[in-house]
Amino acid sequence: MNNNKFNTLNDREWLRLTGIKKSTFNKMLDILKVAEIEKFKKGGKTNKLSLENRLLMTLLYWREYQTYFHLGKSFDISEANCYRNIKWIEDILIKNYDFQQLAGKKALINDYFNRLLALLVKKLQIFVKKILIEKI
Repeated sequence: MNNNKFNTLNDREWLRLTGIKKSTFNKMLDILKVAEIEKFKKGGKTNKLSLENRLLMTLLYWREYQTYFHLGKSFDISEANCYRNIKWIEDILIKNYDFQQLAGKKALINDYFNRLLALLVKKLQIFVKKILIEKI
């Protein structure tokens, strides 16, 4: 898939396609460029896809949950390479502090139950006060 057709998208279309703003995409890209330089210091074969296309492929995977097979066909790479590229990008971004601030599912569930518990305690306090006032 050619990245040139995505360069012509305006900010609103880009957000609809990827789920993130262009500024966030560029921030992710900067982090990945540093990681890729570190990766190839030891040598190794360069990737068939540009870093921009690999990040775009990852964002499309996150956004649409397409199979690796479909994404691989869209970007002219194998299913295994698609998986490896997405996994590498996920690992790098997870290690970066800027993208660790998103709460996971367990944290969100715990937060929900803590708020629910606080609400129930507050309602119970109000109920107990009503009963005490009625007795007086």
